[in-house]
Amino acid sequence: MKRKFLVGVARKKIIAREFLWFVVIVVLAAPLAYFFVSTLDLVAEGDVFTENEKNFIAELYLFAYVFNFVGLYLVRLIVLTIQVLSARQK
Repeated sequence: MKRKFLVGVARKKIIAREFLWFVVIVVLAAPLAYFFVSTLDLVAEGDVFTENEKNFIAELYLFAYVFNFVGLYLVRLIVLTIQVLSARQK
């Protein structure tokens, strides 16, 4: 009975840690996508952006957000893999 309780607690800890990382990555991806789009230095053809240009910028931001989300999560998984492999060698 005690072992089942410990396994349940361990699973809850893993789920909580993964959820925390998910939230952190969701939050970090937004400013990184903003910095990516701002480095492109997009300039309007006229005085203001047309609707097509606004849509393009929004699509570009969404693409950058997804790209940063996937990239951050991959880095997180690589770091976790290195930690697991180094712990086994000790």
